[in-house]
Amino acid sequence: MLDFLKIVSAVRSESSKFVELGTRGLGEESSDQDAETVDQVAFLSPLGLLVMPKVQRTLRALAARVGGPVEAVALALWDKAVAHDPAPENGETRLWSAAWPLVCVRLLDGLVEVRVGSPNGTVRLAPDGTGYVDKNVSRVDDTTANGTLVIVAAGASPNFTITATYTDANGAPSPAGVITVQSAFITSFTGTITVPITGKITSGSPRVKA
Repeated sequence: MLDFLKIVSAVRSESSKFVELGTRGLGEESSDQDAETVDQVAFLSPLGLLVMPKVQRTLRALAARVGGPVEAVALALWDKAVAHDPAPENGETRLWSAAWPLVCVRLLDGLVEVRVGSPNGTVRLAPDGTGYVDKNVSRVDDTTANGTLVIVAAGASPNFTITATYTDANGAPSPAGVITVQSAFITSFTGTITVPITGKITSGSPRVKA
């Protein structure tokens, strides 16, 4: 027998590996204490997909009553308060967040689109992988920090030097060269020129857009 139930709790069972729901029979919204209690309802999500629902009063389950040690099995969940986009494109497949409808992955012809829901949302690539270091991804036309070139002229007649030093973006200096000038006609030859080196990214992957 199929039945509709209200969900009041959700945990992932370490023994069964299912998401197990605590449910109540439908009735008055404010009278859960008087409604039928059906606990340890296993949620059968599709193979390879784990959904942990956000429990709130508008969350419902379509459950099959099975009897025995397990009273019911949840076949589907939905939240009356969450409105997902009702108009995907023809042929589109979409994976939504269970509780945040603006967070989703869209699969279309020649396109995989990830929506993060807000300007402050992030997309993480393999956060549990060994190469993940939580760094921002750069794009074409983003600026780069390339360091600074400092040119110093100094000395006393008749010997003068021009020294160039490059300091990279991490603050590590590297001598770039020294020019020696000898002149009996120059009495003073001093000064410093600082050249900030800037640039921008001019190429990137044609397949990954951000």
